[in-house]
Amino acid sequence: MTDVLENQEIQTVIVENETSRLKEQLSPQEIWEKCLTWHDTFDSEVWNNKDSFHNRRHIEAVVGAVKKYMDGCSRDDDPLELYKSLDLWNNSHPDLIIPEDELSEAIMFAIYTHDTGNIISFLSVRSGNIKPSFLPNYTAGKDVFTGKVAEERSQAIAEFLINNSNLGEEKKQRYNQFVKHLINETKYMPEDQKSPFSVFMRVMDQIGNDLFSQNERRLLGLIYENGIENPFAEVNPYFFVNFVRERFKQLVTDENDRQRILEIWGKNLPDEVNVKNEKLPINQAREIIQESIN
Repeated sequence: MTDVLENQEIQTVIVENETSRLKEQLSPQEIWEKCLTWHDTFDSEVWNNKDSFHNRRHIEAVVGAVKKYMDGCSRDDDPLELYKSLDLWNNSHPDLIIPEDELSEAIMFAIYTHDTGNIISFLSVRSGNIKPSFLPNYTAGKDVFTGKVAEERSQAIAEFLINNSNLGEEKKQRYNQFVKHLINETKYMPEDQKSPFSVFMRVMDQIGNDLFSQNERRLLGLIYENGIENPFAEVNPYFFVNFVRERFKQLVTDENDRQRILEIWGKNLPDEVNVKNEKLPINQAREIIQESIN
């Protein structure tokens, strides 16, 4: 049975988490598959298969974007400055260095876990198995159980999973700090645009998702998620349906760099969709967005 949290459950689960142990430690691949399975479970048993955005297909799209970029870039051809970011991280964290041959695996921990906080409040160990405590809805803001926003919940979940993996203890320590930093860099607005991986993570999550996604109803899913959490929000339909075109220019200001990223990905930007370009109540905006998609 799926565990959807209610207020009275929180103390019991946390206490049990402190005293329980996994039957066996998990490989990175087993952990990543668990994250995808949790998204599936949430969509089917909590969200009741309504349109959604932060789901398995989103994660798989971002994974695809990361792999294609890392396969196609190099230190001499790196418009998103992935390797410059790695050098900045390692120079400022001499005790937590991520070698190049570990970079892909560490990034994958961040990608697979970065949206778990949208659906899970926290993890616990029960009867030797990891048990997610699902939120009642897709939630980006603070939840009443932990007081954390989605990225903070994802960071805690990632740390929990890394600590319960079969990685060596020294690698766990290095990965924990690095992965939490990468997850923080998936926030829509960067806290520091010069922070390592700031642009890389946002381009992968926000632009790569759109270009690699197999979910044709992802925009309807996103506005539906937003409307459930904040029914009084206002949305600009033009920016929403042309998000990948407009946001890409914000994140990567150099046109040549944008073109090179698309070449590495083997992708083209979608055509512009002409819809109303002003903020509207979210329910009204949803109708316009749905018409533009249909």
